[in-house]
Amino acid sequence: MEHARPTGALPLDDGHLRPELCRDERGFVARRPSTNDHNAIHMPRVERNPNGTGFAPDMPPTRSAQFSPGRAGRYRRRVRHYAAYGSNLDPARMRAYCPHSPMVGVGWIEGWRLTFAGEDVLGWEGAVTTLVESPGDRVFVALYDVHPEDGKQLDEVEGVTAGTYRKIHVRVATLDGDVTAWVYVFTGYEGGAPTAWYLSELVRAAEKAGAPADYIEQLRGRPTRDEKS
Repeated sequence: MEHARPTGALPLDDGHLRPELCRDERGFVARRPSTNDHNAIHMPRVERNPNGTGFAPDMPPTRSAQFSPGRAGRYRRRVRHYAAYGSNLDPARMRAYCPHSPMVGVGWIEGWRLTFAGEDVLGWEGAVTTLVESPGDRVFVALYDVHPEDGKQLDEVEGVTAGTYRKIHVRVATLDGDVTAWVYVFTGYEGGAPTAWYLSELVRAAEKAGAPADYIEQLRGRPTRDEKS
Protein backbone atom coordinates (compact mmCIF):
# COMPACT_ATOMS: atom_id res chain seq x y z
CA MET A 1 0.00 0.00 0.00
CA GLU A 2 1.18 3.53 -0.69
CA HIS A 3 -0.14 4.88 2.62
CA ALA A 4 1.05 4.04 6.10
CA ARG A 5 -1.45 2.46 8.49
CA PRO A 6 -2.44 5.15 10.99
CA THR A 7 -4.43 2.73 13.13
CA GLY A 8 -1.86 -0.05 13.01
CA ALA A 9 -3.32 -3.25 11.62
CA LEU A 10 -2.20 -6.14 13.76
CA PRO A 11 -1.10 -9.68 12.88
CA LEU A 12 -3.75 -12.33 13.50
CA ASP A 13 -2.89 -14.62 16.39
CA ASP A 14 -4.93 -17.54 17.70
CA GLY A 15 -3.35 -17.12 21.14
CA HIS A 16 -3.25 -13.90 23.08
CA LEU A 17 -3.65 -10.71 21.09
CA ARG A 18 -0.35 -8.89 20.68
CA PRO A 19 -0.15 -5.10 20.96
CA GLU A 20 2.67 -4.51 18.52
CA LEU A 21 2.10 -3.29 14.98
CA CYS A 22 2.44 -5.56 11.98
CA ARG A 23 5.34 -4.10 9.99
CA ASP A 24 5.84 -6.74 7.31
CA GLU A 25 2.44 -6.48 5.64
CA ARG A 26 1.79 -3.17 3.92
CA GLY A 27 -1.76 -3.85 2.81
CA PHE A 28 -4.61 -6.28 3.16
CA VAL A 29 -6.88 -5.26 0.29
CA ALA A 30 -5.37 -4.10 -2.97
CA ARG A 31 -6.62 -0.75 -4.22
CA ARG A 32 -7.54 -0.01 -7.81
CA PRO A 33 -6.42 3.22 -9.47
CA SER A 34 -8.55 6.21 -8.52
CA THR A 35 -10.46 6.12 -11.81
CA ASN A 36 -11.99 2.81 -10.76
CA ASP A 37 -12.49 3.70 -7.13
CA HIS A 38 -16.01 3.70 -5.71
CA ASN A 39 -16.79 5.08 -2.28
CA ALA A 40 -18.92 2.66 -0.35
CA ILE A 41 -19.73 0.69 2.78
CA HIS A 42 -19.14 -2.88 4.11
CA MET A 43 -21.11 -6.01 4.52
CA PRO A 44 -19.47 -9.36 3.81
CA ARG A 45 -22.31 -11.55 5.08
CA VAL A 46 -21.43 -14.38 2.79
CA GLU A 47 -22.33 -17.98 2.41
CA ARG A 48 -21.98 -20.48 -0.39
CA ASN A 49 -24.04 -19.60 -3.43
CA PRO A 50 -26.39 -22.52 -4.19
CA ASN A 51 -25.62 -21.98 -7.87
CA GLY A 52 -21.94 -22.59 -7.24
CA THR A 53 -20.88 -19.10 -8.30
CA GLY A 54 -19.16 -17.93 -5.16
CA PHE A 55 -20.66 -16.39 -2.07
CA ALA A 56 -23.99 -14.79 -1.42
CA PRO A 57 -24.29 -11.67 0.74
CA ASP A 58 -26.87 -11.73 3.50
CA MET A 59 -27.95 -15.34 3.21
CA PRO A 60 -29.16 -16.91 6.48
CA PRO A 61 -26.75 -19.37 8.10
CA THR A 62 -27.09 -23.07 7.34
CA ARG A 63 -26.48 -24.15 10.92
CA SER A 64 -26.16 -22.63 14.38
CA ALA A 65 -23.12 -22.78 16.60
CA GLN A 66 -23.27 -25.29 19.43
CA PHE A 67 -22.46 -24.08 22.93
CA SER A 68 -20.93 -26.37 25.53
CA PRO A 69 -21.50 -25.15 29.11
CA GLY A 70 -18.48 -27.15 30.20
CA ARG A 71 -16.26 -24.83 28.19
CA ALA A 72 -17.28 -21.70 30.08
CA GLY A 73 -13.95 -21.26 31.85
CA ARG A 74 -11.95 -21.66 28.66
CA TYR A 75 -14.32 -19.25 26.92
CA ARG A 76 -13.56 -16.50 29.41
CA ARG A 77 -9.87 -16.82 28.68
CA ARG A 78 -10.33 -16.88 24.91
CA VAL A 79 -12.87 -14.11 24.36
CA ARG A 80 -12.31 -12.23 21.12
CA HIS A 81 -13.86 -9.00 19.94
CA TYR A 82 -15.26 -8.89 16.42
CA ALA A 83 -15.86 -5.49 14.80
CA ALA A 84 -18.84 -5.63 12.43
CA TYR A 85 -19.21 -2.88 9.84
CA GLY A 86 -21.95 -4.16 7.54
CA SER A 87 -25.14 -6.15 8.00
CA ASN A 88 -23.76 -7.66 11.20
CA LEU A 89 -24.12 -4.23 12.77
CA ASP A 90 -27.63 -5.50 13.48
CA PRO A 91 -27.51 -7.45 16.78
CA ALA A 92 -30.55 -9.52 15.81
CA ARG A 93 -28.80 -10.75 12.68
CA MET A 94 -25.70 -11.70 14.64
CA ARG A 95 -27.79 -13.68 17.12
CA ALA A 96 -29.03 -15.87 14.27
CA TYR A 97 -25.67 -17.60 13.89
CA CYS A 98 -23.67 -16.36 16.89
CA PRO A 99 -26.20 -16.81 19.72
CA HIS A 100 -23.55 -16.78 22.47
CA SER A 101 -21.73 -13.66 21.31
CA PRO A 102 -23.36 -10.48 22.64
CA MET A 103 -22.87 -6.99 21.31
CA VAL A 104 -20.78 -5.11 23.88
CA GLY A 105 -20.44 -1.66 22.36
CA VAL A 106 -19.71 0.46 19.32
CA GLY A 107 -16.70 2.40 18.09
CA TRP A 108 -14.68 3.64 15.14
CA ILE A 109 -11.82 2.21 13.11
CA GLU A 110 -9.72 5.26 12.29
CA GLY A 111 -7.75 5.49 9.06
CA TRP A 112 -9.87 2.98 7.14
CA ARG A 113 -12.64 3.39 4.58
CA LEU A 114 -15.69 1.32 3.70
CA THR A 115 -15.76 0.26 0.08
CA PHE A 116 -17.22 -2.36 -2.24
CA ALA A 117 -15.47 -5.26 -3.96
CA GLY A 118 -16.02 -8.58 -5.68
CA GLU A 119 -18.53 -7.51 -8.33
CA ASP A 120 -16.62 -9.32 -11.08
CA VAL A 121 -15.46 -12.20 -8.90
CA LEU A 122 -18.29 -13.59 -6.81
CA GLY A 123 -20.82 -14.03 -9.60
CA TRP A 124 -23.53 -11.98 -7.93
CA GLU A 125 -25.54 -9.03 -9.19
CA GLY A 126 -23.53 -6.47 -7.26
CA ALA A 127 -20.45 -5.97 -5.13
CA VAL A 128 -20.07 -6.76 -1.45
CA THR A 129 -18.35 -4.62 1.13
CA THR A 130 -14.87 -4.54 2.62
CA LEU A 131 -12.34 -2.17 4.16
CA VAL A 132 -9.25 -0.45 2.77
CA GLU A 133 -6.76 1.76 4.51
CA SER A 134 -7.47 5.44 3.94
CA PRO A 135 -5.89 8.13 6.15
CA GLY A 136 -8.46 10.65 7.35
CA ASP A 137 -11.44 8.32 7.02
CA ARG A 138 -13.11 6.17 9.64
CA VAL A 139 -15.58 3.32 9.87
CA PHE A 140 -18.40 2.85 12.39
CA VAL A 141 -18.45 -0.64 13.92
CA ALA A 142 -20.34 -2.72 16.45
CA LEU A 143 -18.22 -4.80 18.82
CA TYR A 144 -19.21 -8.37 19.65
CA ASP A 145 -17.70 -10.58 22.34
CA VAL A 146 -17.42 -13.76 20.27
CA HIS A 147 -17.44 -17.22 21.81
CA PRO A 148 -14.93 -19.55 20.08
CA GLU A 149 -17.67 -21.91 18.87
CA ASP A 150 -19.59 -18.99 17.39
CA GLY A 151 -16.34 -17.77 15.86
CA LYS A 152 -16.02 -20.95 13.81
CA GLN A 153 -19.50 -20.45 12.42
CA LEU A 154 -18.80 -16.80 11.71
CA ASP A 155 -15.62 -17.62 9.78
CA GLU A 156 -17.55 -20.07 7.64
CA VAL A 157 -20.38 -17.65 6.91
CA GLU A 158 -17.92 -14.87 6.09
CA GLY A 159 -16.05 -16.94 3.51
CA VAL A 160 -12.72 -17.29 5.32
CA THR A 161 -12.44 -21.02 4.64
CA ALA A 162 -12.92 -20.47 0.92
CA GLY A 163 -10.39 -17.63 0.84
CA THR A 164 -12.87 -14.96 -0.19
CA TYR A 165 -12.32 -12.96 2.99
CA ARG A 166 -9.50 -12.90 5.52
CA LYS A 167 -9.28 -11.83 9.15
CA ILE A 168 -7.05 -9.02 10.37
CA HIS A 169 -6.69 -7.31 13.73
CA VAL A 170 -7.28 -3.58 14.04
CA ARG A 171 -7.66 -1.08 16.86
CA VAL A 172 -11.15 0.23 17.53
CA ALA A 173 -11.59 3.57 19.29
CA THR A 174 -14.36 3.51 21.90
CA LEU A 175 -15.47 5.85 24.69
CA ASP A 176 -13.66 3.54 27.13
CA GLY A 177 -10.41 3.48 25.17
CA ASP A 178 -8.93 1.45 22.32
CA VAL A 179 -9.96 -2.18 21.83
CA THR A 180 -8.22 -4.73 19.64
CA ALA A 181 -10.70 -6.57 17.41
CA TRP A 182 -10.78 -8.53 14.21
CA VAL A 183 -12.52 -7.60 10.98
CA TYR A 184 -13.06 -9.45 7.72
CA VAL A 185 -11.59 -7.94 4.56
CA PHE A 186 -12.03 -9.03 0.96
CA THR A 187 -8.97 -10.70 -0.55
CA GLY A 188 -9.21 -9.05 -3.99
CA TYR A 189 -9.43 -5.56 -5.47
CA GLU A 190 -11.95 -2.97 -4.42
CA GLY A 191 -14.35 -1.60 -7.01
CA GLY A 192 -17.92 -2.01 -8.18
CA ALA A 193 -21.28 -1.05 -6.72
CA PRO A 194 -23.92 -2.89 -4.68
CA THR A 195 -27.54 -3.47 -5.56
CA ALA A 196 -30.09 -1.08 -4.10
CA TRP A 197 -31.44 -3.89 -1.93
CA TYR A 198 -27.99 -4.67 -0.57
CA LEU A 199 -27.40 -1.03 0.29
CA SER A 200 -30.76 -0.80 2.04
CA GLU A 201 -29.75 -3.74 4.25
CA LEU A 202 -26.58 -1.90 5.21
CA VAL A 203 -28.53 1.22 6.12
CA ARG A 204 -31.01 -0.76 8.20
CA ALA A 205 -28.21 -2.52 10.10
CA ALA A 206 -26.41 0.75 10.80
CA GLU A 207 -29.63 2.21 12.19
CA LYS A 208 -30.10 -0.83 14.45
CA ALA A 209 -26.60 -0.36 15.86
CA GLY A 210 -27.19 3.31 16.60
CA ALA A 211 -24.82 4.81 14.04
CA PRO A 212 -24.80 8.64 13.89
CA ALA A 213 -27.37 10.22 11.58
CA ASP A 214 -24.76 11.80 9.30
CA TYR A 215 -23.00 8.46 8.89
CA ILE A 216 -26.27 6.78 7.94
CA GLU A 217 -27.11 9.51 5.43
CA GLN A 218 -23.69 9.20 3.84
CA LEU A 219 -24.20 5.47 3.55
CA ARG A 220 -27.69 5.86 2.11
CA GLY A 221 -26.31 8.15 -0.60
CA ARG A 222 -23.85 5.65 -2.02
CA PRO A 223 -24.33 4.83 -5.72
CA THR A 224 -25.85 1.46 -6.56
CA ARG A 225 -25.53 -0.87 -9.50
CA ASP A 226 -29.19 -0.26 -10.35
CA GLU A 227 -28.50 3.46 -10.79
CA LYS A 228 -25.47 2.86 -12.98
CA SER A 229 -27.16 0.42 -15.37
